[in-house]
Amino acid sequence: MIHILGNFYHWRTVALLSLFPYIIFLVIIFTWPESPAWLVSRKEFEKSKKAFYWLREHSEEAEKELYELIRAQKDKPADINNSSFNEKVVQFLKKFTRKGFVKLIVIIMFSGLLLETCGRHIFPAYALQIIGEVTGDKSQSFHYTLALDIIITTSAIFSSVLVKICKRRTLLFVSGFCALFILFSVCTYLYLVSKAIISNNYTWIPISLFVLYFILANLGCTPIPLALLGEVLPLAYRGSGSAVAGLVMSLIMVVALQITPYLLESVKVYGTFTVFGSAMGLSLVTGFILYYPRQKTELCRRLKIISITEDLGTRKS
Repeated sequence: MIHILGNFYHWRTVALLSLFPYIIFLVIIFTWPESPAWLVSRKEFEKSKKAFYWLREHSEEAEKELYELIRAQKDKPADINNSSFNEKVVQFLKKFTRKGFVKLIVIIMFSGLLLETCGRHIFPAYALQIIGEVTGDKSQSFHYTLALDIIITTSAIFSSVLVKICKRRTLLFVSGFCALFILFSVCTYLYLVSKAIISNNYTWIPISLFVLYFILANLGCTPIPLALLGEVLPLAYRGSGSAVAGLVMSLIMVVALQITPYLLESVKVYGTFTVFGSAMGLSLVTGFILYYPRQKTELCRRLKIISITEDLGTRKS
């Protein structure tokens, strides 16, 4: 919709129109109950139960999770919630000395790097310039961009289904490494075209490769890093971890968006995507080694132990 509106209206008009969905969403958010974890931290257990079941409905798994949430809070020393502001700041900074917290931040950092370097925000922002350079015909770049938008949106919707039925680790790394291979292939092709080694009459080849790349990238590299944010942060780290995660991911997005125009100008499309592809490959390799263990149940078990032990203010497990 933004690409369509941007083709007919000034960007300030588009920005103004974009405010209305945010206003609607804000009104909807005001109808939501408070976070169960926040209510538990304030010892409002009955309200927390109502909010929790409103979100998750009644099930055996939900009841166990709620029980652990409330038990951890009830066992927490009373003086933790009554700490002064300075003491809370010190407690927050001390978390950076804990291996568990630092590892989670590293996971989130590379997840954010993967999310941005796969083109989550970069391509929509500079689609017309990228497609115009690839095809060599800026008059048709708008139509190519719309076609790619439809394909990307469809694959993103389809990924919501795949995330539910496939193992996330398998989906992430299979689609991620395949997408990376396609990306480097199209970069190589565009480089050879720029050096007149290959004819530039076959524009359907790079466009088709880009279509395949964005389909694969949107199947795993886009949804799973976002899903990780809701899974890897236990209650003990949720507030501080979310704050740091928001800062880190926002910085990565801003840096990626700011350097893209300079890369497109200096090293063209093939160089730009080579740079981002290299960072994407680094994120995937790091993720393969570091995060997302083979067994999700093992991840949840260890994070639950971290959450309970940190809430109890002890290093014992």
